Amino acid sequence: EGLISSTQLECVALAARRFRHCLSGGERAGFLLGDGTGCGKGRCISALILDQWNRGTRRHVWVSATSDLYSDAIRDLTDLGADIPCMALSKVHSYGAIDDLKSNPEVRKLGKMCDGVLFLTYSMLVAARNKSEEARSDPKVSRFGQVFAWLTKHTERGEGLICFDEAHKAKNL
Repeated sequence: EGLISSTQLECVALAARRFRHCLSGGERAGFLLGDGTGCGKGRCISALILDQWNRGTRRHVWVSATSDLYSDAIRDLTDLGADIPCMALSKVHSYGAIDDLKSNPEVRKLGKMCDGVLFLTYSMLVAARNKSEEARSDPKVSRFGQVFAWLTKHTERGEGLICFDEAHKAKNL
């Protein structure tokens, strides 16, 4: 059906195999895809999220350069037939644990268990009401804290993918 090219499929297979490998410290190995513009990196990210979702991993983070790319992420997931809930953190204007913000319409997109894909931008990752080092991991005052608390809700180390799209634009994270 042409949903993913053979080159993209090879990338997904290599990355999925790499994710099953654990490093000496117990962390899961990562994968860097550095293809040029127009090669379908978003489609590869979507396919990897779908692969991990089908393996039972239910919380994934997709970080990109701008909020405008959220619709591209949704399109790529939908084109692959992935029925995975997604939400844009940019549409959640309050701080606090995401699992506790179920009254927010955007958070409700993740469903009862609050599982799915959390989409945010690099600038949001460093946004906080309190810039102190101690507050960085506090979901009540930090977007990073919100993401970390959500990703590690079910397991201490978190198991989902953290995908850095347009990583060259991350700058001074």
